[in-house]
Amino acid sequence: MHSMTQPAPLPLLVRCARCGESKDPSEFYAHPKNPTGCQSRCKACIKARNVERRAEIIEYNRQHRWEDQRVRMASDARRRDRAAHRASDIEAKDIFIPEFCPVTGEPMWHSVDGPAPWSPCLVRIDKTCGYVRGNWKVISSNALVLESEPTGMLVR
Repeated sequence: MHSMTQPAPLPLLVRCARCGESKDPSEFYAHPKNPTGCQSRCKACIKARNVERRAEIIEYNRQHRWEDQRVRMASDARRRDRAAHRASDIEAKDIFIPEFCPVTGEPMWHSVDGPAPWSPCLVRIDKTCGYVRGNWKVISSNALVLESEPTGMLVR
């Protein structure tokens, strides 16, 4: 008979780093690199933190991205410029959303159901540069479609 090494037995109780309670190892998710074989926080604490974090993200988005469309527009423009390695200095406070589209003359307003023909959108004037001061304008989504068509039907 040869000798085989047995894995170390799991501890009888593991202390949660968040709530401080000592619990059975089955109440923790596995973590093979931890000496106890369990994560440092119990399943209940991890689930509670996920719920809290989700509520924090929803509140942040409500305050910073959904209520003030200029914040979303500036954030998205900076993200697009970073991805394309272009310079960008746009900030939400710099964006003015006119009541009427300067291209079509139609009223513009923010749609809560997603992009709509009357939604304001930020476009670059010189497509080779990023969203830097003087190189962007706010027009309606409908005007963006009209500007991109080569028919020349749009009067500027």
